[in-house]
Amino acid sequence: MARRFLFGLWVLFASALLLELALRMGAAFVEEDVPSVEVSEVDEKAIRVVALGDSWVAGAEAPDGQGFIDHIGRELSGQLHGTPPVQLTNLG
Repeated sequence: MARRFLFGLWVLFASALLLELALRMGAAFVEEDVPSVEVSEVDEKAIRVVALGDSWVAGAEAPDGQGFIDHIGRELSGQLHGTPPVQLTNLG
């Protein structure tokens, strides 16, 4: 019984190690395309919101300015009545 348990732990550990190695090797071939925000674009008095996520956050299949993150930005601005301003960055 103890042998089966130890074998199971070994298989779990070896699988995690192989997965980690495969992901690191794959990451070496992928170029990162991360959008950046210029320092001059940052409003120091604004409430800054950064949206991170996948294609849903990016607004896939939605017309420009009609994704749900755009709606959240407009709703926040409306609730705060523009003071302080809301600066939304969508990194989806």
